[in-house]
Amino acid sequence: MLEANFTIKPQCPHCHACHIKRHGKPKGRQRYRCHACHKTFMCTINTPFYRMRFLEKWLPYFTCMLDSLPIRKSAKRCNISVKTAFKWRHTLLSLPNKVKEQSLSGIVEIDETLFRYSEKGSRTLSRKAHKRGGDCAGRGRKKGDWVAVLVARDRNKQVFDECFDSADTVHY
Repeated sequence: MLEANFTIKPQCPHCHACHIKRHGKPKGRQRYRCHACHKTFMCTINTPFYRMRFLEKWLPYFTCMLDSLPIRKSAKRCNISVKTAFKWRHTLLSLPNKVKEQSLSGIVEIDETLFRYSEKGSRTLSRKAHKRGGDCAGRGRKKGDWVAVLVARDRNKQVFDECFDSADTVHY
């Protein structure tokens, strides 16, 4: 599918020149070469599938994800390593964040939800560590950092959502 989309409007990802030619087929995947900058590339460049190997195992792994199998069982079923299965899972789960609807039309409903900023799993904390038990924020939204999530949806069921980064954290 990536190959078909690329052949419709071929363009060099480095210099954006339109004059490119085929430049070999390593492991069955077409490689291209730009006449202007002489760089080689494949159709997966600038996509989440860039530098992912084992093309024939992507679809079976995706079906394992749809079946809600754990990483170890998915890796065993697709005959890949657990490290590769973990990397692929996070790559595939990040796709909806990269591909978003940019245009909403008609009547649009927008809502903002606030979640407490969490540094769980981080090796360095930007604050003093919390003790067990109790609510560290106190009452209301006076203390603590909050992360805002904006969700917009139109009547055609197109959805746009955006989670503001910790740099954009809302301080209430």
